[in-house]
Amino acid sequence: MTICEKDLCCGCMACMNACPSGAITRYTDGEGFWFPEVDDALCTGCNSCRRVCPVHNVRKNDTFQKKVFACNSLSDETVLDSSSGGLFTEIAKLILSKNGVVFGAVLDDRFRVIHSSVSTESGLARLRGSKYVQSDMKDVFPQIKGLLESGRIVLFSGTPCQVAALYNFAGENRNLYTCDIICHGVPSPMFFEDYKRDLEKRYKSEISDIKFRYKKPCWEVFSMKVLFKNGQEYAGDAFNDPFLRGFLTDRVSRPSCHVYGFANLNRQGDVTIADFWRYIPDDEHPLENRKNGISLLMLNNEKGQAVFEEIASRIRYVAKPVYEAVNGNLCLAKPYEPSWDRSNFWVSYRQRGYQYCKKRYLRPKNYVPPLVSALNKIVTKYEYEKYRLHDKIDAGK
Repeated sequence: MTICEKDLCCGCMACMNACPSGAITRYTDGEGFWFPEVDDALCTGCNSCRRVCPVHNVRKNDTFQKKVFACNSLSDETVLDSSSGGLFTEIAKLILSKNGVVFGAVLDDRFRVIHSSVSTESGLARLRGSKYVQSDMKDVFPQIKGLLESGRIVLFSGTPCQVAALYNFAGENRNLYTCDIICHGVPSPMFFEDYKRDLEKRYKSEISDIKFRYKKPCWEVFSMKVLFKNGQEYAGDAFNDPFLRGFLTDRVSRPSCHVYGFANLNRQGDVTIADFWRYIPDDEHPLENRKNGISLLMLNNEKGQAVFEEIASRIRYVAKPVYEAVNGNLCLAKPYEPSWDRSNFWVSYRQRGYQYCKKRYLRPKNYVPPLVSALNKIVTKYEYEKYRLHDKIDAGK
């Protein structure tokens, strides 16, 4: 039985968790991504797997007049410890204050990206910050369904496809709150493992910590920082770090990330969060602490509106038109296309390995001067029509 086409599969593994006969396991393909595998001898043809698959069942969440805000937490410490403006932390604190449980991506003791949960504020540090790797969901969906059935409040943060899969698996529930991220794509866990091994070999020490969004030289520059047990540290940015180069040049993301499906304004979560790239300052209502990070917050339904109203006293915020959100985050309009040499990259990777591909495909790139960013802001309003999806988008009201 085929659940969905391989190039469309997002690897959420909802199908594996939903199968009542245990007919679905998972395997890792040559690019290091997880895919479901059906044992036809055990399959009863009940179609539970297809019913929870987000490829076949996409949640419609586009009837609410979306509202967009540029914002950051009033806590400067939270902003500094977050990838952008700290909005996820403020939303998570709200849920925890109601005796809720928060699920999100964390780094485990081997620095693999997995989804896990916390029920106290002291645990939020594990969830805070971006992790640019496909997360291992394991049995997260059954855990959440069990908590909801027991009456607990749950916040789930993840990619739009993961959020869609969760709703298919657990159903609509007044105690379920969801936060999707504007996702560029999820890089291969195998590629990340090879990247880590290479760094440990170079620095002759095991890794002790990783920060995917180190805010040096500034928030607007993607930087990776890795600490080692021998006291050394490594820092690289989007222009010279091989992992970030692979990610941002669209060579190492999952194939489904380049397919139109969730990269649009039909957001799956109650709220959507991201970096507010190409933020245009408002002279009448300036946003403070811009240099350390600005979050984009999009409200997608009434539940998202209610969340915003409860955290409004703990954040700085400025209302923004939808077109600014789209222009700064093109995945609100369409997915990024794969690099023209993505196929060649992976053929080389399988045949010659990480070191060869790092030198051949991921060489450092010269720095792009700030003038480029300034010009982008000047043409922001004119670019919007190019990426507009449909007439329902409010283009500036």
